[in-house]
Amino acid sequence: MRGSYKEKRACERIPANIAVRFFCVTSLNAVYYGTVNNISEKGMLIKTETCFPRNTDINLFIYKEKIMQVDAKVKRWIRTEGLYEAMGIEIINPDEEYFQFISSLKREAITSGNI
Repeated sequence: MRGSYKEKRACERIPANIAVRFFCVTSLNAVYYGTVNNISEKGMLIKTETCFPRNTDINLFIYKEKIMQVDAKVKRWIRTEGLYEAMGIEIINPDEEYFQFISSLKREAITSGNI
């Protein structure tokens, strides 16, 4: 029996509600919008009506206090009644700024009792 996505995750997800813009690396002329629903050192779930195929390289712009650019790859989708609702994202080569950002989100979540 296969384990759930939660069981397979390498890092604990932090609940979030963060605006994000993204585009496909091979098609830079269109920008898409979504909301980060949960996030970790290695990935995130983006609620969006626009989902790219699995393994598509995307660039993310995360908006929280300042804009941070992150390279990522689509790993999975969430679909309900035939409609795409969200994409599971893997962060590619996160830098120190990203790790500091995650650490600050963890502190906020612990302080507020969300994790």
